[in-house]
Amino acid sequence: MSRCRSRLVLVVGVTIAAALIGGVHAHGQRLVLDAEARAIVEANRSAGPEMYDPDTLSALGKLQYRYEDFSDEPASDELAWGLSGDDEPPSVISIEHATCEVDLVFRVIKYGYAGYQYFGGDVSFGNAKRRILQELGVWQTQIPVGEYDSILTSQLGFIQDGHFGLGTKQLCSHFVLSWNPQHEFRRDEIGFQLTCCDRVRRVASIEGGDPSAYLKPSISVDGSIVYVPGVMRRLQDGGVSIDVKYEDGQSEAIRLSPMTSTPLSGPAYELREMDGTPIVAIRTFAPTPGAVEDLAAFIDDAGSLRDEKAIMLDLRSNGGGLGTYPISWLWRLTYEDPKPCRLRIQLVTDTAALLVNPLFQLFSGSSQMPLDAGEFLRAQSNPASPGWGYMSHGARSVVKNEPLIVVITDGYMASAAEHFVASLRHMDNVVFIGANTGGTLLTGCPGACLLPFSGLAMAVPTGLNLLEDASNRDGLGFLPDFWVHPDCALERSIRFVRRHTTREGL
Repeated sequence: MSRCRSRLVLVVGVTIAAALIGGVHAHGQRLVLDAEARAIVEANRSAGPEMYDPDTLSALGKLQYRYEDFSDEPASDELAWGLSGDDEPPSVISIEHATCEVDLVFRVIKYGYAGYQYFGGDVSFGNAKRRILQELGVWQTQIPVGEYDSILTSQLGFIQDGHFGLGTKQLCSHFVLSWNPQHEFRRDEIGFQLTCCDRVRRVASIEGGDPSAYLKPSISVDGSIVYVPGVMRRLQDGGVSIDVKYEDGQSEAIRLSPMTSTPLSGPAYELREMDGTPIVAIRTFAPTPGAVEDLAAFIDDAGSLRDEKAIMLDLRSNGGGLGTYPISWLWRLTYEDPKPCRLRIQLVTDTAALLVNPLFQLFSGSSQMPLDAGEFLRAQSNPASPGWGYMSHGARSVVKNEPLIVVITDGYMASAAEHFVASLRHMDNVVFIGANTGGTLLTGCPGACLLPFSGLAMAVPTGLNLLEDASNRDGLGFLPDFWVHPDCALERSIRFVRRHTTREGL
């Protein structure tokens, strides 16, 4: 693994200044986005409500299922096979076993899934269970596991939760930008225009309406700001065409295709540089035995970046883990704690403890600290809300950060990596470049089990989060300020910083 830590110390505040602004030295003045880029960034930020608004608190309270008793909660032996079984999963199961297992699935969801009430509670899930049992009734004595899997997931498709999983099918619909980066429009005080064959054509409308709804800020190969046609659509929907009408009376149908990229591999953490700019690449926040040392170095190195003029923070393909790592990194970098508006509550039922216990054991194995999920959750129990812990509040705060932070994003980012983005969005000198994140923000602290007869896996989030306006962004995630294909986002970001930054106050 390569980390250019010693070299970075030598170039602090010198190489970056020379590379980005032609060697002009002005100690104490931040490197910030110019007016054009800043306007785009600010338009992509919402002020957000005050966290202690009584209406927001009340909204979360209504999303907590009110447990009256726990008489039908799954017993520990019902999930024991799923937690430790090593048998080969069957290809078929009996209808009797399938019916029994469906009952277990819905009891696990009721007592272990923090999003149960959010997605309709007893009514929605009760109806889904009845429909599943009706479909199973068509079969005589046994059913292929693949068919059984399809029946389960087809009736639970209303769960738009990036952390929740059942069987082999994807429940949460994911959204991507369908776009055409070959068409680069420019914008001036009058509107949008396209230069083609030395001819300038002004845009009158797109799809009969405002062009700005279809033209997304992007970065050209030379680092300049351009606008590319695009619309957000479900990934499985494929491409689409939009009609562009120009002021000269001509029209053009532009074909849009989904922006897709491949996940990145490599070390958990790497610190290097490109053209004198530090690049912080962090691919996970999960403290597995192979990543613990890298994660510690990630935090340690933050202090050496404090006096840099710009930092490239590459979060592509970071699937999340423990949120304490990004929080610690931000503290080391700024000595402050930027926070989004956030409310969180955790299930503390026996089912939740059984589900998350393997996760606790994974983390305890890396930290050499014995952790017991049941003991930990019981310590959080709120007597006024049976089955739930105490609600945690995160009051909104915005931090003024010295280095310009350029964050590179893609659709494989999830969980703690997205909460990192939520915090970074509450810093005043940060720009996001790439694709929208994966969208796993509504819930957290996922547990897991295997179903006893089919061997199908369940991923069940036991914590519920509300961010900003309390909307569900799962499957959509956070949108970047500038849409750039993740495969070339890093290189274009370097050129963008050269062209669209200035000294604060100039």
